[in-house]
Amino acid sequence: MRILILSCNTGGGHNSAGMAIKKYFSEKDIPCEMADALAFLSEKASLLVSHGHVFVYRKLPQLFGAGYKYEESHPPKFIYKSTAMGADALYRAICEQGYDTVICVHAFAAMMMTEIKKRYNPDIKTYFVATDYTCSPGVGDLDVDYFFTPHTLLGDEFISKGIPAEKVVASGIPVKEEFLIPASREEARKILHLPENAHILLFCCGSMGAGPMYKITKALEKQLEDNMYIVVVCGTNRQLYRRITQCTAESGKVRVVGYTHQVRQYMAAADLLLTKPGGLSTTEAFYQRLPVIALDAVPGCETRNLEFFTRNGIAVTSDSINGIVSLVISKLPDKDFHDNISRNMEKLFFGNPTKALCEYVIEKNKV
Repeated sequence: MRILILSCNTGGGHNSAGMAIKKYFSEKDIPCEMADALAFLSEKASLLVSHGHVFVYRKLPQLFGAGYKYEESHPPKFIYKSTAMGADALYRAICEQGYDTVICVHAFAAMMMTEIKKRYNPDIKTYFVATDYTCSPGVGDLDVDYFFTPHTLLGDEFISKGIPAEKVVASGIPVKEEFLIPASREEARKILHLPENAHILLFCCGSMGAGPMYKITKALEKQLEDNMYIVVVCGTNRQLYRRITQCTAESGKVRVVGYTHQVRQYMAAADLLLTKPGGLSTTEAFYQRLPVIALDAVPGCETRNLEFFTRNGIAVTSDSINGIVSLVISKLPDKDFHDNISRNMEKLFFGNPTKALCEYVIEKNKV
């Protein structure tokens, strides 16, 4: 078995899922590589899509949401045709490298593989990994052998989009193994030099630092009580990092962090997470049993995520900045709230989703 994982550089979540899968297979000594599917169009096209996605996500979230809503009722034909232009180059690479299994952690990549099946009908196993808690536009039209979904509760939704039930596998979203291991809050705070006895909020909105983080941080800082502390993670958004650093420079209650590889440690140290409802970051928090206040910063698939979270009692939200701030101030020290959310997480999220997914692939490739 020789595996190719296809992702796209449109945010860190898809790549994070792909890397978790790659690590599992590599530890099993199964040859496995990961590639950017859009690079098979061209390097320029990949950069254009990546930078364009970041710009719209950060600056024009309502436009992003409007496009997603349109695609929910209209098949994304333009996107399919655009990605299909890279099918020939991708197929050549698959043949040259001898891959017999392709795992797509992004719908664009799976669209390419669907086109390859139409053109060449290759003898390879194909899989799509959904990294949001919904069946996103176009997923029901994909031609792959199996669809890995985030949860058993989503099976009917995927089937309703025309996907055969026997192709739907509720593996869970693959996350790095470190997030599945309970961590010591006290140790994490010592490592990160955070106050030992404060109520700590972790505030992050994905690797791109999307949403009204500046406005919310300013509003929160004014209402923090003496034993409250905030860690704001801005990710790759350098402008946001500079703005928040400047406006909180004299505060002793706010730490501003740029891009970091210590997300798990910060989650372990925190009492509460304020975040946009991205599929990967929230799943990591659920396995860490970290209570979540979700901010609907970018309408679209994350709105569907938020609906799933609130419906199942694993996150709370508000539709205004003032409402979000009030929730944080009231819920940050509320132990009963923390315990209730954590219990709901324990009921819904258990086991090792990465292992479940990878072992399923291994078993199917024996057939």
